[in-house]
Amino acid sequence: MNIPKLRFPEFSGEWEEKKLDSLSLINPKPGDLPEVFSYIDLESVKNGVLLQEKIIKKEEAPSRAQRLLEEKDILFQTVRPYQRNNYFFNSKSPTVASTGYAQFRVNKNNYPSFLYQYLYTNNFVKNVLDRCSGTSFPAISTNDLLEICLHIPTLAEQQKIADFLSNVDSIITTETKILNTLQKKKKALMQKLFTRQLRFKSDDGKDFPTWKEKKLGDVCNVLSGKRVPKGNKLTSVNTGLKYITVSDMGDKFVSNKDIKYITQEIETKIKKYKVITGDIIISVAGTLGKVNIITEEFNNANLTENCDKLTEFKGCITEYLFYFLQSEKFLDEINRIKTSSAQPKLALDRLRIFVIPIPIIKEQQKIADSLSSMDSLIQTQQKVVTTWQQRKKALLQQMFV
Repeated sequence: MNIPKLRFPEFSGEWEEKKLDSLSLINPKPGDLPEVFSYIDLESVKNGVLLQEKIIKKEEAPSRAQRLLEEKDILFQTVRPYQRNNYFFNSKSPTVASTGYAQFRVNKNNYPSFLYQYLYTNNFVKNVLDRCSGTSFPAISTNDLLEICLHIPTLAEQQKIADFLSNVDSIITTETKILNTLQKKKKALMQKLFTRQLRFKSDDGKDFPTWKEKKLGDVCNVLSGKRVPKGNKLTSVNTGLKYITVSDMGDKFVSNKDIKYITQEIETKIKKYKVITGDIIISVAGTLGKVNIITEEFNNANLTENCDKLTEFKGCITEYLFYFLQSEKFLDEINRIKTSSAQPKLALDRLRIFVIPIPIIKEQQKIADSLSSMDSLIQTQQKVVTTWQQRKKALLQQMFV
């Protein structure tokens, strides 16, 4: 039966099946572009939020800027990954959308926000995937979109569902803004701490000594990882011998979610390239400068050749060095000294001679503790955002047919 699993009690009866072209005009004919307008392309939107307002002049408009938007128009990304850049336009300012989007203008017998929410359901995306073509950038054509069937309730029920889910979206947006604010505060705090604009004092109120500068290779051993020997492959079977790749790295610690393993035979060939609890790993090929601390869970794991490890620290605590390696100063230096190639790399010898500012241990600890406290706030807020996103996802699957 065409009835959703979760429904407001005042509504009953089956939903009606209709093709998308009966609900909405798709890709209205281009109108005359204004002299100055906002421009929305696939980089402008993420998760339904307009990230940046690109103001351009008519004579400077790219050839992809074609369709003038009207209030309550819906943009659906027609190139995979679907959903990520969808956008509900709710403004009166002159705005133009690029190709790469399907533009829906919902007719008066249906509620625009309802259709917008429908585009995020698994059933709709499955219908898109079944009809898309192409290998490198699979896409769906306008004609194929028009053929997709949806199950539609009365206008009153559409509005009730759409308004409810829009309220959930507002909560997610608010919680995400709080998260972004915390991340910006952490970044600003790091900048002040590592440029010494902000200094801690000792417990008795006295100034700490002047910082020293040392080469990274003088405060720890900097060693490379090792690739799996040619002809051998990683396995998902838990052999007890973990192998860390760059894709396993999280914000601070390595994730066990999709970890791969090596066999005993491979391990005998690369057993010298292990990490231990408290080591720091840093990505040095492709994605440069991603940093993680090794936890007990990954003690004695093998390390990819695309990472170096920092170990056996001398006069420097792990968390202080971890946070400095995330600083703008260090990341700017990586960009300066990286090799210029299709896959940029960070040479081991260049990493060893990088100069690190080193305060005394007590000040290092205060810096690490303050930034760790910020991380705790960020992680807590990230969980709030994730929880609401998961709730929204569950609601979408239960409130639509």
